[in-house]
Amino acid sequence: MKVLICLFLFLPCLTFSQTETERIVDSLKYVKATRKGRSINSNINSKDSCGDQIFWQLVKQRQIIIPSLIDKLSDTTITEVQNRQFGMNYRVGDIAFEVLQEIIKYLPRYNEANERKRQYGCGYDPYWFELYFNFNNRQKYQTEIREWYKANKDNLIWVTNENCLTCRCNGVNPNKGHFEIQK
Repeated sequence: MKVLICLFLFLPCLTFSQTETERIVDSLKYVKATRKGRSINSNINSKDSCGDQIFWQLVKQRQIIIPSLIDKLSDTTITEVQNRQFGMNYRVGDIAFEVLQEIIKYLPRYNEANERKRQYGCGYDPYWFELYFNFNNRQKYQTEIREWYKANKDNLIWVTNENCLTCRCNGVNPNKGHFEIQK
């Protein structure tokens, strides 16, 4: 009888607990530096930085974390990380996007996911101009990336590479490679 009582008392705790992957993905809001942005309060040297420890902990999760990162693309929670090029702070979804770009080479950018024509000279500008302030566009992009990943995940292969994909890291890529679509 005591066993049953204990089971009923602890069962709700088990059903509401986060998985390890969810816990790690929730750390996106604590990132202080990405490839292009860093917090004013960060003591990370801008010349040496290509993401902080949390950023690379997320990247090192590789394929297991990709679906959870895609889920976060629509998260508009503002972080401390500043994008100095555009004069605004990153949102959690923006950091998830940068982590994904370091895990998967040639991840479609906004206006590329469904082979739509890019409206600007590079994929980075439309991301900031069309997704940062427009939640509907952000959700649409999240859906497109989710569909792209479902269609391509079985064709992703791991490629060992010492270089970072998204920045010029001083030293070795902590992830030691990335995924590419097998040709």
